[in-house]
Amino acid sequence: MKDLYRRLGIAPDATDTQVKGAIARARDARLRRDAEHVLLDPERRAVYDRTRRTLRTLAVLRGGLRLDRSGLGDFAAGAEDAPPAPVRRGRGRWLAGAVIAALAVGAVALFSGPDEGRNDLRALSGPGVEPPQARGGTAAEAGIPPRAWAQPLDTRRICELQELLAELGLYGGAVDGVVAPPTLEAVDRFGAADGTPQGAAPSKGLLAKVERTHAVKARAGRTTAVTGRTLPSNGRLFTPPEPDAVGTFKVQAPDEAHAFVKLIDAASGRIAAAFFVRAGHSAQVEVPLGTYRLRYAAGTQWFGHACLFGRNTQFRRAEGRYPIERWRSASGERITRQLVDLAAQLGRGPRTVRIRSREF
Repeated sequence: MKDLYRRLGIAPDATDTQVKGAIARARDARLRRDAEHVLLDPERRAVYDRTRRTLRTLAVLRGGLRLDRSGLGDFAAGAEDAPPAPVRRGRGRWLAGAVIAALAVGAVALFSGPDEGRNDLRALSGPGVEPPQARGGTAAEAGIPPRAWAQPLDTRRICELQELLAELGLYGGAVDGVVAPPTLEAVDRFGAADGTPQGAAPSKGLLAKVERTHAVKARAGRTTAVTGRTLPSNGRLFTPPEPDAVGTFKVQAPDEAHAFVKLIDAASGRIAAAFFVRAGHSAQVEVPLGTYRLRYAAGTQWFGHACLFGRNTQFRRAEGRYPIERWRSASGERITRQLVDLAAQLGRGPRTVRIRSREF
């Protein structure tokens, strides 16, 4: 959200005459239009002043907690009472965003009556100010629930958002699931082209709108493919080696897709091993005695451990259990060896089932 007072160079308690003079001096036509619509209407100005106080309070709270304030628009740098905040990366960043979003809801409830928040949206629904959920009349936003704009994205969904923005030509950073400044700048570029307000935070509502825009442009051939990272080496282990590993677990990947495999201890539920198998290759790991379940992600472009194979990742679970155990034969004691051929299972057999990303 814009700090209209700061951009016009006037105090928040400026009179109508002072506001009109500042608007006349402003060079930015969009700023003049927004300021006239909001600050020269007593009802809209009262709503704007309440919202402005709320955002300033949130900026101070985030600064005091040493959290990044970049999602607060003009107020990110406007909390003079708060110390500089380092950028939190990874999952903590979006979780912090969720906490602040909850604080925002509480703050609005403090500043307004039970029904006033809904009226605030209508009162501020002017050029350059209206929130996306209040507009709702455009084809691009039809069917997106208003609450979706306040629901933060998890790491997997951030990966999807980055990949879509990159294919739209708006994002040139890494697809890594981290909400860093390049991602926020790409969201602003999308907003400038598609009508989403500047400073919009990554949310389920925003992702839905980007998906719709992407689908339209993809049908028109106006998207570009995104290149993934260099593939990990075949058999690369993403978990520490097990000290008491004695049994061999071998996995064959299909020719058409790479696989990121997890072996889950059936008794404890912990990940015993996670490793990468390149398409058309096999890889094996050593694991302790026990019984295991197998889950895997499959795809063609690799975007790293957080994003796996991007938004087209297939998540699957192999049915049944795979024991690694000692047994005696005529020639002496032996240990079970397991071989799982994903090429025979990926989408073509009854032995695997598709699962959701959060089950992986």
